[in-house]
Amino acid sequence: MRSFSLGLACGALLLGAAPANASGGVDQVNSAVSAMQAGHADQAIDLLTKAIGSGDLSGDSLATAYYDRGSIYLSERKYDQAIADFDASIARSPSNAQTYIMRSSAHQAKGDLDAAIADLAAAIKQAPGNAIAHLNLANLYSQKLERDKAIDEYSAAIQLDKSSPYAFEGRGLAYALMGRADQAVADFSEAIRLKPDYVPAYVNRGNAYVTQGKIQQGIDDFDSVLKLKPNDPDALVDRANALAKLGAPTQAADSLSAAIAANPNDMTLVRNRGDAYLSQRRYKDAIADYTAVLQHDAGDVATLINRGAAYHALGQYDQAIADDTAAIQIAPNNPVPYTNRGTAYAAERKLDMAIADYKMALAVHPGDAVAARDLAGAMKAKETGKTIRN
Repeated sequence: MRSFSLGLACGALLLGAAPANASGGVDQVNSAVSAMQAGHADQAIDLLTKAIGSGDLSGDSLATAYYDRGSIYLSERKYDQAIADFDASIARSPSNAQTYIMRSSAHQAKGDLDAAIADLAAAIKQAPGNAIAHLNLANLYSQKLERDKAIDEYSAAIQLDKSSPYAFEGRGLAYALMGRADQAVADFSEAIRLKPDYVPAYVNRGNAYVTQGKIQQGIDDFDSVLKLKPNDPDALVDRANALAKLGAPTQAADSLSAAIAANPNDMTLVRNRGDAYLSQRRYKDAIADYTAVLQHDAGDVATLINRGAAYHALGQYDQAIADDTAAIQIAPNNPVPYTNRGTAYAAERKLDMAIADYKMALAVHPGDAVAARDLAGAMKAKETGKTIRN
């Protein structure tokens, strides 16, 4: 289950028209801006390439042309070309913080987080008051799981711009992942106050409330998400998990059914609904869901074990034994299918086979209280001839 999600804020991809001069290069830059605004990226790149090669531009004007072309390459996901252009722009105008921010975005897209962090640090050095640079740096530290540094940068972004819901939401997520639920809730609440339709903040605050044990408040937040974004799968799943903790398995299954309707191929959702049905003793429904999961992944041990348990509850011991046997073949060091199969054998009065399975469960997990209890019961039943209750 996805427990928390982060809404990221990025630096804008803005083209800057060159200062008016009587030169073909400047005209091409200005035409490129118009072309990009009209959605013609290839035409804009061609015009900027001609402007850069014209010899008419120099200094800041040439830096702007490289920046503009790099921005288009970035928007087109041509990251190497974007980085090369941002390099050229920085070489000619090293004090432009926005260029470092944009190059950082390209490095991040390529997965080079250290280079992206270095660029944002350079942007902050050039413009210490740039809240976006601090926010993006905080997001990068979050990606690297350096949460203390992330919190420091989110706090810096908040000091510079107290109206940014993204900085509060990001810091709240960092607090939540550090187990500091109270501070997380406070930040998510501020993000929601600033942006009342901010879905990730509601989802994350809902999960923080659940972590605090305030389950109904968490459910209320998930419901708020579903009003803003009906059938949001994450909110439906988190809502289902909260309902299950609240002791409402029927509502949990209904929430998962809605999520499955929106994402019919998500077998995790189907498996979770099967578990909800199993807890409600809706064994046939559970078996149907588990069977659908196993059709996609026949080696899912947990699902085999749970389907076996549902078959056992229905008195279909042969099917239960088959599922437990399949689970044992895949995971021979897991004691649960041995114990479950032993119980099915015992129900069929195959006590020697049951005893053998209980002993195997204890061999792979010495001290297993359930296996030890069932072994004792099977051995007593063999001695006395009495039936074991399952």
